[in-house]
Amino acid sequence: MRISELVAIKKTDIFENSLLVERSRRRKQYLNDDFSFSKPKYVIEDRIKGNKVIGGRRINLPSKAKEITQKTLELYPEGEYLFMKNGEPVKGHAFNRYLKKACEKLGITYLPSHQIRFTNATALAEAGVKINQLSHDLLHSQVSTTYRYIRQREMDDESKAIASEVLNV
Repeated sequence: MRISELVAIKKTDIFENSLLVERSRRRKQYLNDDFSFSKPKYVIEDRIKGNKVIGGRRINLPSKAKEITQKTLELYPEGEYLFMKNGEPVKGHAFNRYLKKACEKLGITYLPSHQIRFTNATALAEAGVKINQLSHDLLHSQVSTTYRYIRQREMDDESKAIASEVLNV
């Protein structure tokens, strides 16, 4: 998920085995008559970034994600949104600080939010998820964007054998 989507998750978007993603938090600024910018406002919009054809989506929650979500709800029971601070949904730019503190309380390893997105894409691709399905799940409008998310960790045995054969010519 994108940070802007994650901070806009309402507790009512959480189901037993899935999470509904259909809104995002956006920063709005306007150009004033004197060509200066207005003070930023943050609003929750009923739309998400990415592939507009797909729109909202439902994300399956594996058992570990369900466990973490439940612990988060127990740690932060107040409010309409899953991640809140001072009665407001957490702002995207502050999310990683908030995530780091939440991970410490939950006893899990911290990774910056966008790194989690890249790591997830890489792990799913290496596990054999088809690129077009992965692109759909990441809500990319072009598969070429998805390829940029996949980080090859190590050359597999088949690729090593091919490389060795080609380079020994």
